[in-house]
Amino acid sequence: MNQNTSMPSLLPYLEPDDAKIRLDILGAPADTTESIPKRFPFRVLNESSPFTRLLRAEILTNAGSLVQPVFLLVQKDAYRYQPSELWPLTNLDVEACWQQVHSFFSVAEFGKTSIGAIGHDVIRLGDATTTSGSQNALQSLFLCIHQRVFFHPPCPGCGQTLFLCKDDPLLLSQGLSVYSSSLRRYLYCPSCPPAKEGNGFYVPSLDISDSEGVRDSSGLIATWRYLLAGGLAPTGFPCLKCLERDKCHGPENLAAVRIIPFGFYPFHMLVVKAMTIRAADFLPLVSGASLDDLETRLLEKNKSTRLSAVAEFRRMVGEKDLFLFDGTEKHFLEVLYLKLSFLNEITEMFQTGPAPLDINAALDCLWVKIPSQGSFLPGLWSFRVGYMDIGVTRQTALGRPGSHQAQISYFLGLVWLHVLLTNASQPAGAVIAALAEILEKNHETGTDLLNTPLFALENIFWNPAAHGLKEILFEWKALWKKTLVLAWALFTADQLGAVRSSDKFRQGLSAIRKEIKKHLFVEGGAPAIVAADVSDDRAIHKILTGIIGKWETALNPSHTETSGPKDIQAETILLTRGKVEEALWDVETSIQTRGKIQETVQGAKTIILTRDSAQETLQETVMVTKDKLEEELEKTVVISKVKTGAALVGIPIPTQEKIEDEPCDTIILSGKTTGKSFVSPMSAPKVENPGAVDEDDILSETVILRPPKK
Repeated sequence: MNQNTSMPSLLPYLEPDDAKIRLDILGAPADTTESIPKRFPFRVLNESSPFTRLLRAEILTNAGSLVQPVFLLVQKDAYRYQPSELWPLTNLDVEACWQQVHSFFSVAEFGKTSIGAIGHDVIRLGDATTTSGSQNALQSLFLCIHQRVFFHPPCPGCGQTLFLCKDDPLLLSQGLSVYSSSLRRYLYCPSCPPAKEGNGFYVPSLDISDSEGVRDSSGLIATWRYLLAGGLAPTGFPCLKCLERDKCHGPENLAAVRIIPFGFYPFHMLVVKAMTIRAADFLPLVSGASLDDLETRLLEKNKSTRLSAVAEFRRMVGEKDLFLFDGTEKHFLEVLYLKLSFLNEITEMFQTGPAPLDINAALDCLWVKIPSQGSFLPGLWSFRVGYMDIGVTRQTALGRPGSHQAQISYFLGLVWLHVLLTNASQPAGAVIAALAEILEKNHETGTDLLNTPLFALENIFWNPAAHGLKEILFEWKALWKKTLVLAWALFTADQLGAVRSSDKFRQGLSAIRKEIKKHLFVEGGAPAIVAADVSDDRAIHKILTGIIGKWETALNPSHTETSGPKDIQAETILLTRGKVEEALWDVETSIQTRGKIQETVQGAKTIILTRDSAQETLQETVMVTKDKLEEELEKTVVISKVKTGAALVGIPIPTQEKIEDEPCDTIILSGKTTGKSFVSPMSAPKVENPGAVDEDDILSETVILRPPKK
């Protein structure tokens, strides 16, 4: 029985005598001043798990200033789980689960496991940690709501502290369920001699298996009147100096409603830095739902706690945009990328961490952390996912429903398609029902299946009808299909081993996300740089030298030598796609349309694109081969000085006028404008998007040669 003689307490953190920092688990006084207090006045965030409840609390200074909002993951007094003969679960199993989660967080804290694997940061309580690294449960804790005072429940007979009974022979002698082979627990006083038929044993609520002498929580509280009458109440018992103790322990029996257990039994607890919003509320926002829509939904469901979290998120983001590409075609890719980032985190979490004790409640235990300050990204672009529950141990997981790798994969498959397909017009129930029907028919992943309305691409949005995606790019549709195929692999029995035992699934997910980022942040489909052959350069050089020689001869017949390129007063100008708006040439052009072209050129410059210099600075180089050059010598684009961002315009030279026959003033080589009609710069229409230059008009694909003036 010495196992119960020393237990850590939460009291020093709640009501420190001289400490400057304290843990507030009750909240503002206005929340608990009703004449009839709430049954459980603490701020519950989630009770879906059968073994834990999630509460909100704060770490405050002695002046009431907020240091850190926190979540408390607390062991429940009454488990909402019914064990069976086939899959039994005992108190020892639950204890092992808590020790495992403490150990898991400790490993993460010391850098041996990524915090991303757990999703949130733990604040450890030193008093609960043993020298061996295990965690002791905290002592039972009750609250007097009238005085807002916490205390440990005393034994009605001697005033000593009550403890959890783990003595199986003693429990058997009282006709009670033993600790080691059941989920039933009892408080008792190890200092008092055991009575018969369960007298001196206490539970939160009675069960049909309990002996007649066992008392529930209200029965325990009622017996404390004898402590007061006999002068045995311990120090710190709130009723000792209370002026209303006669009302509480007299005929009015107000103690039954004013004294409330926070933890009836000794309890395990994790303190973690608070998350921002539940995943169930985060996902509609990522899908495009407005904060107003989300608040309306939660108000209709009477979800006041979740509504408060959404209101706090609204205050936190303020006027900040939630997306980068909202209102553009790329918004589809953005939503898909954010959802895949969310799915990547929870997939890693469940594949590397403990399996959920209750797979049905796992999705309700997912929370999202969004930075409140210091981020220049849109409101939904920086987040982290956390799982707020304990997991099952490997030994306990053997043969248990929901813990087999196939069931984990199946669960993840449901989560994936829930995240991708659920929206305002296609709720989660409809998605799950449609999936169940498909799975019953043993559909394989195929085009016919993915083309059903359930998997329509627009379902990724919260309001699918508001997004017309009929003209979406083929590459984007391919990304959607790849995502669905990856999700479907989680359901496919013959691929489960590959999904769980190798990196194939992770690699597939990573590849899709990288491809989406490429489409989101890389402009257009820029062609790759093509290396030119040296012989092509020499051939081009020879042709150009010959043309220049003809010009020299035509301009100066007495000149008998053909001047090479060294005689040309040339200036090298490198034109890239990004410099189009800066390349303004001082060229004045007048054009006569009946088969002849007359030009007057002022301030013309010779533009030579050399291979060596281009490869150093150009991200995109167009290499002209000998055949290409000879073919293009008969084509001209006349370029005029235009305002920054104006479109390039041109007209083809009639082919019957051979360049070799008469020296012209300007030769412009371009393989992208043949066949286009000329529009003068002065009459060219105003360009709506100056930066959007057509690929056929890219300035970096033009070579201009000018002869020396006469």
